[in-house]
Amino acid sequence: MLSFRPIMRRRKDPDFNPDEFYAGPSKSQVKRDMLGLQEMGTALGELPQERLDALEMDERLREAFVELKRLKNGEARRRHMQFIGKLLRDEDPEPFQRALADYKQGQTRAVQTLQELERWRQRLLADDKGLAAWLEAYPASDTPAFRKLVERARHELADDEEHGRGGSKGPYYRELFQAVREVLQKKDG
Repeated sequence: MLSFRPIMRRRKDPDFNPDEFYAGPSKSQVKRDMLGLQEMGTALGELPQERLDALEMDERLREAFVELKRLKNGEARRRHMQFIGKLLRDEDPEPFQRALADYKQGQTRAVQTLQELERWRQRLLADDKGLAAWLEAYPASDTPAFRKLVERARHELADDEEHGRGGSKGPYYRELFQAVREVLQKKDG
């Protein structure tokens, strides 16, 4: 393998001053920046298409993201991510970073909402104290239909456990989840 040595300019260049240092970024820093752009490109490629469409970007970059979704081969995707990283050099990273942060925050919020939903369903199924806490927090949901749904879901869960079907959750169990979600969405909306 041939190796190339950099051309030394000391003797022939009259303007060369060995005390002056290059003030630009180091080669390592340039590489870190490129890898960072590739990682941002990878994260952007995982965004839903409607979020990507909402971002203002160069048409070549937009086409590169469409092509990325089409590629399945790992090596081809890796090379294409390098290309996207190269295209991102010419773009302002701020809108892309903001879009990624907003998406991640929305995902986090969705997970937290789902966890809150599941906690409420478990409390409602546990005993009447859970139902009392729910009705205190959400008095508008105190309807005979909701109380009956909680009772049916409890009965269904007890019946499943009694017959050794602990893993199968019946329709009332799922319907209770939907009812709790509707109430919590009204609270947030």
